[in-house]
Amino acid sequence: MKNAKIPLIICGIITLALVAGLLIIQFISPLPSTPASLYTEKKATAITSFLDGVSDETNEDGEKAPMEILGITVELADYENLSKPAYFYSFGINKNSMTSYFSNGEENTLTPDTVKNRECAEAAHTEFEKFEKIISNMRFDVPNDNDTVKVYLTTTYGYYLCEYTRAEFEASVFADTYILYGSNY
Repeated sequence: MKNAKIPLIICGIITLALVAGLLIIQFISPLPSTPASLYTEKKATAITSFLDGVSDETNEDGEKAPMEILGITVELADYENLSKPAYFYSFGINKNSMTSYFSNGEENTLTPDTVKNRECAEAAHTEFEKFEKIISNMRFDVPNDNDTVKVYLTTTYGYYLCEYTRAEFEASVFADTYILYGSNY
């Protein structure tokens, strides 16, 4: 019986050493991100980059502060285009920077039209009832079909999402931004 424990202990030590070696290698040289995970990370970063203006829903007097839209991110899918099946563009209302990113890793820095961006944010208040507040799951997944357009709003009250069909999107207040920024898709 004692002789059977020795090989078992040796196998356990070897297994632990191999697992430790794999963990060390993973920390020293981690596996590269997949294009889908990198795309999702870029989108999440773009949406949350307007966070500096997010505040409580009440002011110092305890009154409800008016909601302000700080950033808008529009995401489209085109699964017929296998080299870049998804695309998003994101712009801030109070920032002079704008990002567009393709799921194949191509990133563009665009020149924003700040007047159009402000007009879009003001007009977005009329469609705000269609949006759903994102509480726990940011749902940064890529739209699952070509007819879906996701619009994310970063507001002083948090993050909101609305999924439009292409026809609904083309009739929405966000359609002008697509003509400005998404037409290079």
